[in-house]
Amino acid sequence: MLPKEEYFMPPVNLRVRDHRAFGRKPTVGMHVIRSLEKYMVSSTPQPTYITASNTDQVLMDGSPNGDNPETIVDMPDEQKALQPPDLEDIDWWCKYYTSIGEEDKAMKYVEMGLDSVMIYDGPLESVPEFDGFTDFCDTFEIFTGDADDDEGQEVIGEFKGGFKVYELPEDPNAPLPPKHLDALPNPDPEECVVRVYLIQAYDLQPADPNGLADPYLEVTLGKKSISLRDSYKPNTLNPSLEIASGLFVMEG
Repeated sequence: MLPKEEYFMPPVNLRVRDHRAFGRKPTVGMHVIRSLEKYMVSSTPQPTYITASNTDQVLMDGSPNGDNPETIVDMPDEQKALQPPDLEDIDWWCKYYTSIGEEDKAMKYVEMGLDSVMIYDGPLESVPEFDGFTDFCDTFEIFTGDADDDEGQEVIGEFKGGFKVYELPEDPNAPLPPKHLDALPNPDPEECVVRVYLIQAYDLQPADPNGLADPYLEVTLGKKSISLRDSYKPNTLNPSLEIASGLFVMEG
C-alpha cells in the first residue's frame, strides 16, 4: 500500500546481495530511488503511436498479452505508383556522401531523390532524442557506503531494469488492470548475424619512423577473430575503406 500523494511515498531501495557460505547474504551495494514520479502511469495502458514521417504511421498495440500487434501504414497514391529507379552505378557510398553533404561524390543519387541517413558523431545512447534507450529499461548505478553520504559512496556496478507504479481498483474482488510490461519482446537469446561497416578512421597513432602507419582491420566476436592484415592501407593515419578490403560474416 502506498499513499496516493507521490510526495509521501517512501523511496525504493534496489539492493545487490552476495550468496556466501553458511547462508550468508551480505549487501554488496544498493541504489535508492527517492522519487516515484517518473514511474507512475495510468492503470490502463494506452496504445502508442509512432509517426516516422508524414507518409506512414505505425500503431503499437497495447494489448495486455502483446499477442495481437497491429501495424497501420498509410502511403500516398503517388508513392504507391513510384517505380524503382535505375540503380546502375549507385551504391551505399552514394547514400553516405549525400548524408554528410559531399554531394559531388554521390553521382546521380541526389538527382534521383533517394533517401539519406542521419549520421551521429558519438554513441546513440548519448543522443538526446533517444533518451539513453530508456523506453522500457533504466540504468541504476549501484553504490557502496552510506546512502545518505554522497561523498562516501562509490559506484561498483549498474543494474538495468524497469518498473511501473499504478493504482489498483478499490474493490479487492475487481479484476486487476492489464500489466504494462507484458508486451515486451521475449528475453530469450536470439541467433543473429552481425555486420560491421568500417567507413573511415581518423588520427590514428603513428607506428612507423616516418610518422605514419599501415593500418588494417581486426574484428573479434566472442572466441572468433578475423584479421585483414594482408589488405592494409599503407602510409596513412586517416584510412578510408571506400574500396572494400574484404567481406566476411561472423556467425554466433
